[in-house]
Amino acid sequence: MATDPSPQLQVVLGWLDGFDRLDFDAANACTTEDVMYEILPASFGIAPFTKEGFKKHYETFITPTSEACKLHQTTVIDVIENPGKMFINGYSVYQPSGRKHEFNLRVNFEGDKIKLIKLFLDGQSAEEFGYMKA
Repeated sequence: MATDPSPQLQVVLGWLDGFDRLDFDAANACTTEDVMYEILPASFGIAPFTKEGFKKHYETFITPTSEACKLHQTTVIDVIENPGKMFINGYSVYQPSGRKHEFNLRVNFEGDKIKLIKLFLDGQSAEEFGYMKA
């Protein structure tokens, strides 16, 4: 990853950092008020989340799960960036299990804020974070 991230990448890294610190408000400070969260692939059948809907999901499923697993910092492997859009490949490793959650993240911007987040997860990660039933 570049040692001098672009303004867009700085916003996405700020959003990821909020998740790493289990701070939903910090993560969502990087988004527009009408941001939409989509969990993919579409075959999971998960309805998109609004900002408020994702906050409720985050507080119900992600924070308790992450606290139990002691979330470690997300590692960004690769970034593809164009004006107003970004694609990130990365992972997080949870302790003490050592479970590696890999993800692909597509982000659209409106000005200097995230407008759309499309998070591509594997089935096991989607189940663990309460996006779909086991």
